[in-house]
Amino acid sequence: MAAPGRLPMPQSHLLRLARAGYEYLTRRTTLRGGPLRLWVEPTNTCNLKCPMCRTPLLAESVPKGLMSIDTFTQVIEKTKPYVREVFLFLGGEPLLNKRLPEMVAIASAAGMRTKLHTNATLMDETWSRKLLDAGLDFISFSFDGCDEATYKEFRVGGDFARTCANVRRFAELKREMGKKEPVTVVQLIERPDWDAAERRRQRDGIRQLFGGVGIN
Repeated sequence: MAAPGRLPMPQSHLLRLARAGYEYLTRRTTLRGGPLRLWVEPTNTCNLKCPMCRTPLLAESVPKGLMSIDTFTQVIEKTKPYVREVFLFLGGEPLLNKRLPEMVAIASAAGMRTKLHTNATLMDETWSRKLLDAGLDFISFSFDGCDEATYKEFRVGGDFARTCANVRRFAELKREMGKKEPVTVVQLIERPDWDAAERRRQRDGIRQLFGGVGIN
């Protein structure tokens, strides 16, 4: 489901943005406008068991599920008069919801910028093409570790080599398809007990893994 051209930011959004900034700076406790950003959780399930994540802790108390496309459409219709950006992630892995590309396209058609965060373990070429075609504006990949040992410490259940290949292929496809967007970044968690040398090694290692393929 490809998205049509995104609408330019209308004057009403600019005024609302200025008003929100003023109310923030003046510490207003009562706001006159709706939220400018929206967080939507396509699913609250995940395929990894990362030690720092709250999702496994909520599994026993919160029912697992996928957001339906009908529910998502209703949310977008109700919020499009004032929301400018929609973040399609919260606690779960969004690629577990097969309707995700449609969600991106629907939000884009409503004039919203779409942002996504994923662990990239499921980001094969089919997924990459669907998201690129849908009109995604921003994507960040959790790739925590420049080597397999560090990666497995953070991303329990993930495959270092395959996930690295997934991220690189996404960036290559973006370039091959002539897409300027989505802005594409790789995020690295740094342990508090790492010294300066280890932090530098990890950062340099990530740059080496993904250098030259179009990561922003």
